[in-house]
Amino acid sequence: MARYTHKKKEEIGLSPNALVLRGIRRMEHPALRLTDYSGDEVIERACPLDADLSALAAPGRFIWLNVSGLHDAALMQRIGGTLGIPLHVLSDIMDTGVRPKAEEFDGGLFITLKSLRYGKRGGHVSADSVSLVLLGDLLLSFQEEEDGLFDPVRARLRKSPAKMREAGSDYLAFALLDVVIDHYLYVAGEMGERIERLEDRLYDRSGGGTDRDLLGQTVRYKRELSLLRKHVHPAREVTAQLTKSDADCLHTANRAHFHELLDNAKEADDVCDTYREMLYDLMNLYHTRVGERLNDIMKVLTIISVTFIPISFIAGVYGTNFDRLPGQHWQYGFLAMLGIMAAVAGFMLWYFKRKKWW
Repeated sequence: MARYTHKKKEEIGLSPNALVLRGIRRMEHPALRLTDYSGDEVIERACPLDADLSALAAPGRFIWLNVSGLHDAALMQRIGGTLGIPLHVLSDIMDTGVRPKAEEFDGGLFITLKSLRYGKRGGHVSADSVSLVLLGDLLLSFQEEEDGLFDPVRARLRKSPAKMREAGSDYLAFALLDVVIDHYLYVAGEMGERIERLEDRLYDRSGGGTDRDLLGQTVRYKRELSLLRKHVHPAREVTAQLTKSDADCLHTANRAHFHELLDNAKEADDVCDTYREMLYDLMNLYHTRVGERLNDIMKVLTIISVTFIPISFIAGVYGTNFDRLPGQHWQYGFLAMLGIMAAVAGFMLWYFKRKKWW
């Protein structure tokens, strides 16, 4: 399947609100992980798939329910029906190819982004869908698979006494989004280091590698960076939208944090643009060097050809079939002819060097 789109032929014509996984199934069975916390304690546990979700909310406590695996339509429908999540939001959650966006609905806020990873060995960027639904003191997060993406946030919840535990579910949503966007900067930085090393190799040919190797790596990095930018740029739009949102579930005290998200998203987007321009410059530099090398080769061949023209003329004259030629019967005639040839060739090379043609 193409890496820039996830549309399958069998998905054509489906209702926009159809609860069908649009993407690749990553887990055999979905998993629910519940985090129940307040200023005093944090309770974490696995939640059975048939748990009574209507009993999750409790006064004075904040609930975070993480859903891993998006393929179970019955589970999604039960979650939406119990918690009042609109059908079109559930459909967008199950569509792993949906463009990042933020959308308010009656009583809540829906946010979807792409989490990015960078394989150091293969050098490929992979994207997974991450969705958040904020419903007052209840936050739901949806992932394609369990990958440990939000483990740093869980660790902060366990260690942080008051700040994070009492700031509300909207602050937790900010923390989860912050992890996602920080990964953008990390992935862009990892790619940037490789692009800069490639640039050094192209400028300093002593680093090894053929022209074809350098061109192949440049094209591969350009393709991966285009995929990275495809997900980072919409995320910048989403964070900008969140800074202007007047949703009731976003508290005034926490709105400043979403401006931090916007700053990080802008930085990631700018870094992608910088490295993109660098790759274009590398490709132009590569083609320039290829042209210069071809010109140098043609220059040497031309000098050799021009140098041998008078020598060939002399050899042609004295190779004619006549009985009487000057010096034909002179015992040093052949050596004299070679000397004249060498003198003519030497003079021409000296003249080319003086004119800086060589």
